[in-house]
This record gives sequence, structure tokens and C-alpha cells, in this order.
Amino acid sequence: MLENPHDQVYLAAHRVDANLFVNTIRAYAAMYLTLQDTNTPVIGTLGANNGVLQCVHVIAHRGDELDHVRNSLEVPPFSTKVRWSLLAVPARDLTPGGGALVAYENDLVPETMAIHDVAPLAFANPYYQQDLIASFGAHTTYLFTAAGATAASMQAGTTVFYSPVPTNGCTLPYPVLELGVAVAIPGVPVLAQTRLTTAQTIALPAGDFVEMTWNEVASGVHPTDAFHLVIYELVNAAGATQIVTVRRVFTAVSHTRLPRAMFEAGHTYVVRVESRIGYPGAAHGDYQTLAYPFGFGAVFSAPFTIAP
Repeated sequence: MLENPHDQVYLAAHRVDANLFVNTIRAYAAMYLTLQDTNTPVIGTLGANNGVLQCVHVIAHRGDELDHVRNSLEVPPFSTKVRWSLLAVPARDLTPGGGALVAYENDLVPETMAIHDVAPLAFANPYYQQDLIASFGAHTTYLFTAAGATAASMQAGTTVFYSPVPTNGCTLPYPVLELGVAVAIPGVPVLAQTRLTTAQTIALPAGDFVEMTWNEVASGVHPTDAFHLVIYELVNAAGATQIVTVRRVFTAVSHTRLPRAMFEAGHTYVVRVESRIGYPGAAHGDYQTLAYPFGFGAVFSAPFTIAP
């Protein structure tokens, strides 16, 4: 049964809560959806451009992915969600997260969870002429606080995008989409031989550069192609924590040299490390070419302050 059309409108579609869905899976129906020439959906009457009914049997290994992330975290997050989605993506666009949301599951995670959640999913896809891409991951939220300021949040965890999802005209058996552990989780980095697992003050050695290293604490089905390292500074901006990007590094190895001068005495920093898959040319310095499946597994360090 459709809920109130104005209860939750996203892409001008209606949320469906049918008996065949497991837990809190949501799908967007096109029963009252009309596509304009610009492909912008609006609420209207049932018409020829409303899409076609598609069916897929989603098996999301939520418990496995939850364990994969939780068991590898050395700095505990504030909260964790496990979620998957189906996106209608034009021309197999490989932009992470690109596309119109068709169906999703997005849950705060309890301490205990079934290993497998199985959901036969039927949905009316208003973007049926575009590829259907699946994403899956466990998302962690961290809170960081600059001195004397209120907290700000940042997200890490895992997200993987899978190649176009097979669907059919809803005749049994439905095509199976199985989502599980795919990407590795990196470890918290080490700076100046200090592991950044707790808030602390670090004295950097003399010299023009400092070494930052990290390892892989949980492997994935797919080997890591590259790493993405981001150094942030925590700044008190009129009483609110502002998280400012200081430097980004793409590398195919698990270490990098950073200019010592970028770390200022008395300033506080935090580091995000991502292991990435879907970058087939990373070993040759190509971080532009993408391929399915692609995604990342990310962790944050604890905040650290540079000693005078």
C-alpha cells in the first residue's frame, strides 16, 4: 500500500512498504510518476513513460560487512549504518554515487544482526533505459572536536559500486544480486613512528619530510589497487569545529612522505585513509580510469596535535 504521496518524496517518487520486503527495505514506485523531456520526474498520472516493472532478488550480507568493518576499526566510530541501493545510471557512468535512486535499505545497526538478509524486490523503475547499478557498504560516523568548539561529523567505512544489475519482467525465478565483503580496510596510519589510535601530542623529527605508513587490517575479495590519504586540520571557527583539508595523496603503495612544514606546531589534525578498488591503472600512476567493481574502505585516525 502506498503511503501518503507527500510523506516522503525523493525524485518525486512514492515510498512503498510491501509485505514482501524484509526489515526496512524501501523501493520507489512509478505509479504516479511521469518523466518530462528533461528526464526530470514529477508527480502525475500513469503514462507510457512511467517506466517498467523490474524484479531482482537482493541478498545483502549485512552481518558479514558489519563484522568486516567493526572488527577492523582501531578508532571506534560514533555510529554505524549498513546500506545498499540501486541507482539508475546513464550510460554506465562511473562517477561514484552518480545516478537516480531507485531502491534502498539504510539502517542504523544494532549490536546483533542476522548474517544474511534476503529480499525479493519488485520495483517500477522510471529510469528503465539506464543501467541499474548497485552499491553496498557499512558506513561509520565519527565526531571530531577542535579545542573549545562544538563537534563536527565525518563519515568513513566501506562503499562499493557493482556493475549493471540483471533484472527481468518479474517472472520467477528473479535474477539474484548478491552483495558482500568486497574491499579491504586499511589500518590507522603511523606518523613519525607513532600509531594514531588515541588523541595525543606528537613531536616530529627534524628534516624536510616525515614518513606516514599504514597497513591492511582486513582484506577484501578484490585486491587493493590504490590508496587515498587525506590530512585534515580541526579548526575552531567561531565556536564550531571546521574540518579543513590540508593535503590529499593518491598512491599505489601503503606509505608516503609528507612535507614537515605542512604540520604546524600547536595545530590539531586527523587523517583519513582509504583503500580503493576499481583503479586498474593505479600501478602506473593512472587514477582517472575506473572499472567495476569500484569503491573504498576508509578509516580515520584519532586527532593528534603537533608539539612545539
